[in-house]
Order: sequence, then structure tokens, then C-alpha cells
Amino acid sequence: MTFVRTSILSLALVTGVAFAAHAQSGSVAALPPGAAPAPAPAAVAPSARLPGPNPGSAWSAQGEKQTQAVTPSPAYPGPRPH
Repeated sequence: MTFVRTSILSLALVTGVAFAAHAQSGSVAALPPGAAPAPAPAAVAPSARLPGPNPGSAWSAQGEKQTQAVTPSPAYPGPRPH
């Protein structure tokens, strides 16, 4: 019984795949005589400029300078700085 069920399901799967492959063949040769092919889709227009920073331009710290030397904290429990 399982062999028959497996055979039938396999045959149905192969038939479905063949039908889907045939349905996707949209070549001009498949059109009936005298029919015009579908027009090409229109080009997509560029999107509007979004508010915010410009993409690709990075923030740099050229104007940011360190004004004082950093002193180690006396309460730091880790190893002594060199």
C-alpha cells in the first residue's frame, strides 16, 4: 500500500513540476500569430532625497582635540598603569 501511495505522489510531483516549467516559458515563439509581445516595463525613477546625513560621508574628529591629559582613577581596582 505504501509503495502505491509513494508512486502516485511521485508521479503527481513530477507532473506538477513539468506543468510549472511549461507555464513559465514565455518566449515570443509561444505567442499566437499576429499577437504583439508585451511592452517592456518602465524604468524606475530615483527616490527622493531623505532627510538626515548624507550616506557615505563619515563624521570625523578633525576639530575635536583632547584638551587635558587623562589621569588614571585612584579607585580603579585593576592592574597599575605603566
